[in-house]
Amino acid sequence: MKKYMKLVAVAGISLLVAATASLQDASAALKTITAVVAKDINLGIHGAAWTPTDSSGETIYPVVIDGVSYLPVRSLAQALNTEIGWEDETRTIIIGGEQHSHASSDIDSGSHSHSSTNSAGTTPTYAPPLTALPIGDGKVSTDGPKVGYVYVAKSTFNGGGSTANADWFNGDGTYDSTKKPIVDGSVLWNSELTIKVEGDKRIFTGNKLPDHPTGNYPVARNDDAYNYDRNPNTIGEHNFRLVLPANPTAAAKPSPLPMGAIGIMTTGSVIFNAVDDMGRDAAAHEIQDKCSGHPESSKTYHYHNLSPCIDDVSTGQHSPLIGYALDGFGIYGKYGESGELLSNADLDELHGHTHVIEWDGKKVEMYHYHVTNEYPYTLGGYKGTPVKAE
Repeated sequence: MKKYMKLVAVAGISLLVAATASLQDASAALKTITAVVAKDINLGIHGAAWTPTDSSGETIYPVVIDGVSYLPVRSLAQALNTEIGWEDETRTIIIGGEQHSHASSDIDSGSHSHSSTNSAGTTPTYAPPLTALPIGDGKVSTDGPKVGYVYVAKSTFNGGGSTANADWFNGDGTYDSTKKPIVDGSVLWNSELTIKVEGDKRIFTGNKLPDHPTGNYPVARNDDAYNYDRNPNTIGEHNFRLVLPANPTAAAKPSPLPMGAIGIMTTGSVIFNAVDDMGRDAAAHEIQDKCSGHPESSKTYHYHNLSPCIDDVSTGQHSPLIGYALDGFGIYGKYGESGELLSNADLDELHGHTHVIEWDGKKVEMYHYHVTNEYPYTLGGYKGTPVKAE
């Protein structure tokens, strides 16, 4: 039986979680305190450096009140792979265990799903924890899509990649994503992305730069990430125009994914498939920045898995649209119809499924992709007919 701990919200807890405090009888409920934002305090989890961030990727610093250090509950719970939620009715923060049926959780668990049924009305499978994600090396298919695989056209890989692995590999075929180092830095960019629908077409224009900070690239010699992945590439602007079907349909048969952009995300950056240029699980082997992105040789900043800087928190409902695949179908976050955390077993061989979703402001039953915490993270192949990205 799982144990869980409750923390009752008191005055001042809104510094740590998204809670609305009632200020009636404030003089009796509140007291004056002195708080210091402690930018000089360094944090580490399981022997690895850790920097808490908000949903936009901005650093959140510890707050010291009367000699006691306070950390952001949501970021800490996510780093420790622990569920956390907020109950409006009882004004309770719940850490660990299942949320009550009337709980309104706005804090991402990054952990197991606990809903009793999934969208198909069956008992859902459990997604692996962030501390033990299966390594996807070797799960590449060239003869058709398979659940848990990446369907690609090429059969040989002779590119570059990370140069060393370390203690985030558990030795049992899994890796601990919370132990991976990240590329230092917080560089801001002038991101541009416009999406509009004209008739039966969805038209994208932009520059492929993210609307969140990135790390410093090329990776500096004094960055601990340099010991594992000496990415020599810089991030550059790429003006583009992309035309996709506004209401995509399934092709006669699935298509393989290219080595390069497979979709455009709402952050303005592109997403690649889960495989690096050496044919390995890119998210497991390569070192990225705090938003899970990095550039390749053409200076294109991209992700291989879900960026923590994309807003996809547990709310007990279906995840929002976070991008578009190059066949026009939508890419949604990692939570299903009932707010359950999805695993590969909940999705088909292309990493998607069909049910009613919100599409251009309407409720429509249609196919769509989902991201998951586990390989292949995003698409396994194309359901529709893909358009080649510029």
